[in-house]
Amino acid sequence: MLGARLLDAGVPAVGVACGVALDAADGDEGVLFPPVVGIVPDAVAVDPAAGTTDEEAPR
Repeated sequence: MLGARLLDAGVPAVGVACGVALDAADGDEGVLFPPVVGIVPDAVAVDPAAGTTDEEAPR
């Protein structure tokens, strides 16, 4: 699965606000993608700057 597809389809399919960790335990090579606007689709993003709180996030 391509990374963009994982963020665009996989994150919304989970059903709760979440990000994605790739090789997070691999020291300097790990990457974290938080569930914020610009990373995941806006409809499932939790972004305090945009006025969305965790309680308001889609479930």
